This record gives sequence, structure tokens and C-alpha cells, in this order.
Amino acid sequence: MKYFLILPFILILWLFYLYYRWKTLKQLLEKVQQKFRELNLLFLERWNRIPGFVRILRTVMPEERVKIEELLLLHNHIYDRLQDDEKIKVNERITIVLHGILSKINLQEINLTSNAYQDGKENIMEIETKIASVSREYNSFVLQYQKKKQTFGGRFLSRIANLEDPCLFLVEIEDNG
Repeated sequence: MKYFLILPFILILWLFYLYYRWKTLKQLLEKVQQKFRELNLLFLERWNRIPGFVRILRTVMPEERVKIEELLLLHNHIYDRLQDDEKIKVNERITIVLHGILSKINLQEINLTSNAYQDGKENIMEIETKIASVSREYNSFVLQYQKKKQTFGGRFLSRIANLEDPCLFLVEIEDNG
């Protein structure tokens, strides 16, 4: 008879626990989505500056024509039609190519006095720095979310609530040295 009194109490505690887990998952997912929106705005800002920077690079670094053309091909995707995970994959590749070109510029110590070149390089470098910072925060929230999702009750709740599974923004910078 005592067990019948304890069973509802245990059930209520379990429901509170599930609610807490669901709320935590939703909050982390909202943080992930907010950081993705910030990252996406930076991607769009970089996206809009690529054609001008490529025009400048064609004159400054004709020997890097292949990488510059790859950058243009990546840019020619219709950005608005891409899904979030596709945006991340395309931007990962753009980041790798841009970092390769920028590191080559730094290694060759190209000192051009062209204002257009200097402004373009500084703008791209500034955006790249911001992207690196926001992507670290984004990846941190994604990892926290994935970790919480793997805890007891997390998998169950994510299936029932049909919570999305965001992907990481991972960039392995090519070493051109």
C-alpha cells in the first residue's frame, strides 16, 4: 500500500525532470540558432565583398588564378537558396581558400599601396576575425547542445519534440608554407 503512495510522487518527479531537460535543450537550441544568425550575417557580409576582392586579387596575384577561380565558383552558389548546413559547408570551403590566399599574401609580403587592395584586404581580414570569434561561440553552443541531448532523457525528448541537430562549423586551414 505504501508503494502506491510513493509511485505517483516518483512519476511527478520524473515529469519535472523531463520538463527541465526539455527546457534546457530548447534554451541551448535557441542560443545555437542565435549564434548561427550572427554567423550567417557575417557570411553574407563576406559573401558580398568577395567579387570586389577577387577583381583586385586577379591583378595582384595572377599565379594564384586557380584558388581565386575556386573562390569565385564557391561564391556563385545562390546563397539564399542554400539550407543552413549547406551554407556552413560552402563557407567552410570559402574560409579555407581565403585563408590560403591571405597567408600567401603575407608570406610573399606583398606591399601594395593601392587603396582598393588595402581596404579590400583589411575588410576581409576583419570579417574573417569576426567569423572566427563567432564560430567558436557557435561551435561551443552546438557541442553543449549535443552533450545535453545525449544525457538521460535528452534523446527521448529530442525525438518526441523533433529538435534539430545543428552541424559544427569546422575549418582546417591549409598550410601553404
